[in-house]
Amino acid sequence: METQELASNINQKPVQLPGFFKLLKESLGIVKERFWIYLGIVVIPIIGISTFIVLLAIGTSLLTALFAVSGFKWAFLIILLMLVAIVVIWPTLAILYVAKERNRDVGVFEALRKTFPKILPAYWISLLVNLAVSAGFLFLVIPGFIFWVWFSLATPVLLSENVRGVKALSRSKELVKGKAWEVFVRLMGLTIIGGLVSFITSPLLKSDMVVKNLIAYLMLIPTALVLNVFIFLLYEKLRDIRKEDYKEERIEGETYQGA
Repeated sequence: METQELASNINQKPVQLPGFFKLLKESLGIVKERFWIYLGIVVIPIIGISTFIVLLAIGTSLLTALFAVSGFKWAFLIILLMLVAIVVIWPTLAILYVAKERNRDVGVFEALRKTFPKILPAYWISLLVNLAVSAGFLFLVIPGFIFWVWFSLATPVLLSENVRGVKALSRSKELVKGKAWEVFVRLMGLTIIGGLVSFITSPLLKSDMVVKNLIAYLMLIPTALVLNVFIFLLYEKLRDIRKEDYKEERIEGETYQGA
């Protein structure tokens, strides 16, 4: 009887990867529901970059004198890299965390606190992915696209499974396996949307008018939020599919042994 139940489960419809527009709609819903929390998170890079620019402008003469010594140049470069990690990677991790914990009442400070320890691992993963994809595009175009698809979920893997470094890239590749073309289509859809928004906002950002710049930022912020949430949902769906595949393999093995 138990064997028959296990066998019947095999015939159930397998979990399918949702279409691009379905994932996009779900991402929009999450961003809409948690918009003010997300807005509080993305304010950090704006404040950080603005503060850095102000300090740089105020201390230009002092910095010029200090940079005559090569040690200070390296110190400044390290500080700059740390600043980039904080103002870019940290909010991205927090955005993904809110998406991960969307069924709980997660606040801005909890999201930032929980993701702070993962800034450096995320920075390292980002560097590895960029190097791999850049190398792929540099030597042959097609490998660049392949690496892009394979490693697209490395950051969500770090956040959700605490898998770091090269292992996160390997795990991302494992999740994409067998669904690479479907993932590619969805990533290209995101790229097209991002490209269209950039095309629209570029003239506004180059303008000297404050209103036009404000409009551009108001368009860019929600777009960035939706794209990041989309990536995390894509990771979740593929992870669930892998779990179902594992269950089916286990059921098939038990059915075979019980036959």
